[in-house]
Amino acid sequence: MKRLMLAVLAVLVLTFAVTVHATEWHTANQSTISWSASTKLMNSGAEIPAGDTLFYRIYESPDVDGFSEVNEVANRVDGTTYTINFNAAFKVEGQHIIGVQVVRIPEGRTLEKLSPITWSNVVTADFGFLHYEVPEAVPDITVED
Repeated sequence: MKRLMLAVLAVLVLTFAVTVHATEWHTANQSTISWSASTKLMNSGAEIPAGDTLFYRIYESPDVDGFSEVNEVANRVDGTTYTINFNAAFKVEGQHIIGVQVVRIPEGRTLEKLSPITWSNVVTADFGFLHYEVPEAVPDITVED
């Protein structure tokens, strides 16, 4: 009896966990994403020095589980928002997730230090985009007598 109750409890907990972590899919021709600014160094936790240059790179992946295909959407974004035009950014139809990477260039240097990419389906918001191409226009219209 104790095993049965533990099994039922485990199923309920897993069901709740899966339900809570459901990706929200958005369909649109374009969308603006935003993120919180990076302010600390990854390993030490110290504040990023004031003279350093920070900007962001935006990526998309149609492989929402394995990231076997990652495409750069924007090489340099200086703020913390970016508007994605899906027809230009997404090369294939279907589900896409968005990634943001912090690029840091220490003051007086040219070497880029890259953070890991944060993906839209592994953050609290847990979202992605659905992209389907628009069909071509009707090639001609005639009148029937």
